[in-house]
Amino acid sequence: MLARREIDGSKLMFLAKERLAHRNIADLLSCNDLVAIMRHKLPTKIETDADLAASIEDRH
Repeated sequence: MLARREIDGSKLMFLAKERLAHRNIADLLSCNDLVAIMRHKLPTKIETDADLAASIEDRH
């Protein structure tokens, strides 16, 4: 259970740092807004080996 708390804490730390870094241009963004943006922008769930290979290939 401790590892889960550490992961959750690191996510919150990332979100807090991003909000601080962009407070001059995006002061109304909430942590929920940032999570929604990341869900929209990040790749969808990788389900097969072919999906994984395609994801890696796209990045390179």
